[in-house]
Amino acid sequence: MAETCSHTFHELGSEMRIVIAGSGIAALWARDAVLSTGVPADVTMISRDTEAPYSKVALPKYVSGQIGRDSVFLRVAAKKPAGAGTGRQDPAWLRGTSLISIDRAAHTVATAGPSGHGQVPYDRLILALGATPCGRFGLPFWTLDDADQIKALAAAGKTVAIAGGGFVGLRLATALPRTGMKVTVFEREEHVMPGRIPPRFADCLEDTLGRAGVEVRTHVVMDSLERIADGWEVRLESPGHVHETLKFDLAVDCTGTFPSTTLATNAGLDISARGILVDQCQRTSDPDILAAGDCAAVTHTSGELRSAGVWHQASAQGRVAGLVAVGAPVQSPPSTGWHTFEIPDPENLCGATVELGQTGPVPRVACSFGDLVPLETDRILESGDPAGDSYRYAVLREGLVSGYFTTAGPSELGGLIERLGKLDVRLEEISTAWYPSPFSIIAGPETLPVGPGNAKVTVKGRLE
Repeated sequence: MAETCSHTFHELGSEMRIVIAGSGIAALWARDAVLSTGVPADVTMISRDTEAPYSKVALPKYVSGQIGRDSVFLRVAAKKPAGAGTGRQDPAWLRGTSLISIDRAAHTVATAGPSGHGQVPYDRLILALGATPCGRFGLPFWTLDDADQIKALAAAGKTVAIAGGGFVGLRLATALPRTGMKVTVFEREEHVMPGRIPPRFADCLEDTLGRAGVEVRTHVVMDSLERIADGWEVRLESPGHVHETLKFDLAVDCTGTFPSTTLATNAGLDISARGILVDQCQRTSDPDILAAGDCAAVTHTSGELRSAGVWHQASAQGRVAGLVAVGAPVQSPPSTGWHTFEIPDPENLCGATVELGQTGPVPRVACSFGDLVPLETDRILESGDPAGDSYRYAVLREGLVSGYFTTAGPSELGGLIERLGKLDVRLEEISTAWYPSPFSIIAGPETLPVGPGNAKVTVKGRLE
């Protein structure tokens, strides 16, 4: 795949035809990026969803009743540049419409929607198709329709099994107690959020969930799950090859997703198990077709191919895809797995619903970057209490900071995301540290002392 963008800016004539498949974060940022350039463009958005674009991150709070259904929808007004002129055409939206196939030779996509089958021409096609939930161990929890179904089934006193202790599974697990449900989380790895949080913090998080009435069982493999007359029957294998059969009123699968690659495969584009292969400019093996978000496979700072998986990377990829589509020579930042999440408070998991306009308890938050799974040759820097707001964990690999995790108060987090420049560590010395992040934080060449008397390393950086 090419490593640089070679399109000439706006090389295709008076008006470009840009087709964007999808309505998630990557698709919206791609659309806004195209419009922000001022390049005359006929933009068509195509989405299977009949609803307006919505935030998947907000779905657990909707299920729990903390927010109303209207609050999950995103503001989708197109962001036009200053002085764009009143004659510019707004993007067209084809809702409830599926892409059937891509004709790369003719530069058209075949669609099926409310008005029947059709053909939409394109000069550049941006695939932001997202991902599909695995759905092997119960009801899926990925779309607004999924959330509607689970919300309708949730009731006080009912039991629910959540397969998967990752980001999505834990967000749902901390939401459902507000409905009065009894929650059990099953995770096959040694702790929840494997690869995303350090082991000591995972222990603290599992203890917090337990005190809130959420049972967490790790090192457990779900052999099978069967729908029965009055619920779900789950068959498990625990350490020591101990087999169990348990019954729950509800079972929800949060074990992960598969990138949506069928359309790209049928069109003959290069793909991998992680998604549609793209270069640093989000271009597929066909330079007139780009891909962004959960359907695209990009190179992580660890060297592995991974999909976006988190909001900020999907939005960054969408923005780059939109700019490259009109010929701008830009590239995506390296994928780091950067994400933030609320740390549950056991006193508030079953708390009262916050009405619209009211202010609820301010949550504690955590954020992580890079690869938190250390190799045998890595050095671990760790300080603070995982239960407090001063916990820091860093993985050093061959002189590089390959992973970093921190807890922070809400007031600190805003500055942390802006600066991303302080590593609270101790008893170590880093000469030249490269911090893999979306903001390209790079240390100066001078020796950076880290120790009990100088516990913070300031890393110079800039926002790309």
